[in-house]
Amino acid sequence: MVVCHFCKGKILKGQRRVHYTEDIDGKIDFDISFHDKCWKQKWDLSVDKQCGLLAKKMMAETLPKIKHEMESRGMLQ
Repeated sequence: MVVCHFCKGKILKGQRRVHYTEDIDGKIDFDISFHDKCWKQKWDLSVDKQCGLLAKKMMAETLPKIKHEMESRGMLQ
């Protein structure tokens, strides 16, 4: 029986699926399967999370510089 790593549901024979195996030095280290739709959802969630973290990082680095520039021009008090 193959179980989806995302939704934990059974993957039936003949269903579209994604299978990932990591082989290190001839030894299987990582072996997971996903329903096709679950893989797409997992991928979308991880991309959204990465974009959100990158946006937060950019804002954290940029806002102090913008604030300093606006204060030096007298736009903020």
